[in-house]
Amino acid sequence: MIPSSWQGMRLIKSWDYRVGDHTIGSVARYESTEGQKAVIPFFRSDGKAGKAEDSCISLYGTVDTRCTFVVEGEKCVDAMNQLGLAAVTSQGGSAAALKSDWILMRDVETVFLIPDRDDSGTKYIQDAISILQEQDPGRVIKVLELDDLSEKGDIVDWIQARIPDWDGYQADDRIALLKPELRSLAKNCYSVRAETGDNWPLLEQLPDPIPPVAVFDYGLLPEKLRPYIEECVSSLQCPPEFLATASMVALASLIGRQVCIRPKKHENWSVVANLWGANVGLSAQKKTPAQDKAFKPLLKLDQCAQEAFKQEGKEQISAHYQREAEIKTLKKQLDSHYHKPDKSRIDPADIGRQIVELEAQEEAIQVRRYWTSDATIEKLTELLSHNPNGMLIKRDELMGWLKTLERAGHEGDRAFYLESHSGDGTAYHDRIGRGTTHCAGICLSIHGSIQPGPLQSYVSEATGGNQGADGLLQRFQLMVWPDPVKNWKYIDSPNDPTAYSLAQSVFDRLDCLSGEGIGAIQPEDGLPFLKFTEDAQQLYIRWTTDLNQRVLAAEEHPALLSHLGKFESLMPSLALILHLADGHVGPVSVTAAAKAADWCEFLESHARRIYASCERPELQAAHLLAKKIQSGAVTSKMTIRETYRKGWSGLTTSHLVKIAAEVLEEYGWLRVFKIETDGAPSFVIELHPDLIKPIPEGT
Repeated sequence: MIPSSWQGMRLIKSWDYRVGDHTIGSVARYESTEGQKAVIPFFRSDGKAGKAEDSCISLYGTVDTRCTFVVEGEKCVDAMNQLGLAAVTSQGGSAAALKSDWILMRDVETVFLIPDRDDSGTKYIQDAISILQEQDPGRVIKVLELDDLSEKGDIVDWIQARIPDWDGYQADDRIALLKPELRSLAKNCYSVRAETGDNWPLLEQLPDPIPPVAVFDYGLLPEKLRPYIEECVSSLQCPPEFLATASMVALASLIGRQVCIRPKKHENWSVVANLWGANVGLSAQKKTPAQDKAFKPLLKLDQCAQEAFKQEGKEQISAHYQREAEIKTLKKQLDSHYHKPDKSRIDPADIGRQIVELEAQEEAIQVRRYWTSDATIEKLTELLSHNPNGMLIKRDELMGWLKTLERAGHEGDRAFYLESHSGDGTAYHDRIGRGTTHCAGICLSIHGSIQPGPLQSYVSEATGGNQGADGLLQRFQLMVWPDPVKNWKYIDSPNDPTAYSLAQSVFDRLDCLSGEGIGAIQPEDGLPFLKFTEDAQQLYIRWTTDLNQRVLAAEEHPALLSHLGKFESLMPSLALILHLADGHVGPVSVTAAAKAADWCEFLESHARRIYASCERPELQAAHLLAKKIQSGAVTSKMTIRETYRKGWSGLTTSHLVKIAAEVLEEYGWLRVFKIETDGAPSFVIELHPDLIKPIPEGT
């Protein structure tokens, strides 16, 4: 008989240990009102507390010969039973596994062990493995580590995190709903095999191929833009980074060459707030809808400009066609004069002056353009000559634009875009039949979307020493690769017109900046500019000193260091945008400078994720090969040659498959054997024999 209290503590739960129909003892848990706890074994023949008279006690729980779980503690066994899974534990805690009789497990084919998240839990599992391997060296033993457990957590804590009101003792039908989740985790746990002739190592999980990124802080946004961005993120259920960075690129394209910033106190180094960015994510992550929402205020300005031109420019359009006809007629007269000068009755100099005057009038009639999605370099130069403050290139799929730069006949396009990033380049395009097009200030902001796979391939090219290694990728300083949204939920709320109205007001104001109105300094030559306040200047000095010292001292991939090196101009660009977007005038404040520095810290984490594939290409390739193994596309006895000839993305060469196989061999997934042939040797893959065996159906 188990007492209802023990040393002032009340009985909470007891568990009976049986051999057949005979109860050999019990374990009881007591708790006091002050939170004291005690687990007391009752195994003596006189019914009192104490260790078992028979030192080899049977296990607590039930077994399934196909698949049984081993956990630590009776409470955990009960939880596994509620999940609908067979489970056992031994009596006496983590240090007493070797003192129990494990004969119940003799005929079990597959054993899953779930350790507690502490050192004693690890020792308990190691002892259990030793016992189970001695019983049957050929059985399948798998260790399932629950990564999201807190320190000292167990399977009960894992369930309580998903069913918070469950106390761990009472039966609850809801727990069975968690079985598919646990089954899914178990499919990817690592295997343990006895040291037999095969001598296979542990089958371990691969490290994450991409590093973590910082969580986006809405405080980085301009104040009047924040409500609109938050509303769009909630509506789309997408990462906030997608809208935030696209909005900053849109603002940069609007400010353009209207005003720049001179970050240093004395030098004349000028920075045009021109930004390039991209959203990186899978097709289901709402990259394009987020981009469209972010650009909506800018597109509204473009739409208004088009409508105004149509309404107010009808007479000008009519005059345009007349001038076009006159110019054509005058040019024919000149052509006729030089072919038949004896019959001509015109003054060629006078005709030339008339053509120049008419063309000058023609230049004055142009609609304001804010963006384009596709244009030749010649057309872009023409557009920029009529829109000297700059424009935006908006691409739904950025990879298409990047591929265009690699086509035959577009060799000069890449250089043009590289020069356009600074916002102060000059371009001349001379074409027979079209004359000369001159642009005094090439200023292009760019934004688009791209999927991780194509991006990683491009990163490899851009860091491999060919034409991709010219710094084009490093100019996409607002490129973000956020984690997918978790816990998606259905949202259908009415839009807040005030939020959009505030955002539109920011764009409307920046569209018609006045250097004089914002307190900009107008030099004799060059663009109007703002400087930092004294506090902001000191912050910039400290920040840029730290940046440059880190970059110079770091032993990291040159491509990443080149990217971070460009932050020296990114930070003041962001500070200027934030300062003007928040409606401030005069020198750029320390508040804007501090927020810009925070932006750079946030963007650095994304840059590290983007360039990770060039820092550890073997790990990237290993994950690709692992997926093919898990899908069954790669089997034992396949050769390296057969594998790379499949043409799988990221595994298209013998070298890539070899370095991937080397990593997987390190983590116990496979072995590669060299077989001599009459020709070149063949390298054969042999997979781990337990890779990857799921929990048997029905358990």
